[in-house]
Amino acid sequence: MKNILTRGVPVLAVVILVALGYVAMSAQSGGDHPTTSNASGRALDAPLSAVLTGRTLVKSAISYDNPAFGVGLVAGPQGLDGVTTINCPGTTTCTIGAEMNVQLGYGNNSPGVSLCLSVDGSVVSCPTLGTIPASGWSFISFALATSVPHGTHTVQTLVWPSDVASRGFYTISYRVYKP
Repeated sequence: MKNILTRGVPVLAVVILVALGYVAMSAQSGGDHPTTSNASGRALDAPLSAVLTGRTLVKSAISYDNPAFGVGLVAGPQGLDGVTTINCPGTTTCTIGAEMNVQLGYGNNSPGVSLCLSVDGSVVSCPTLGTIPASGWSFISFALATSVPHGTHTVQTLVWPSDVASRGFYTISYRVYKP
């Protein structure tokens, strides 16, 4: 009996590992779910890593504020950070990546809030990300990438509450990549 258990345990372990590997592979590939596509025609389960393959970081800039007390915000769009000038060198396009994070709280009537990326004075994207609590603090973040032609450009993050609120800490990272 002891000999059967000794030989059976390694075989059982291999069977369990193979089964777990199959389950993991099935979950990553979407299992039996049908493949659908988005507006660009790319399958939703296609890997996104190919989008930035071969890109080289050219410049990185960070903007942040750690106020001792909340900073008052009015209803409507306003600069979260100052305007930052970036350069896309060479003769081809660059990709600008932005990671925007901000602490918000004490909103009048729990207002909705959007974080917006502005490039060269034009808003690229401005999604509504949630509501600001009437008491206490919450944290919102948003990240995106956009393409620009070579040359000098400006970037800025805007915060857009639908009513008055307070802002605490923020950290924003801008990165410029070349193909």
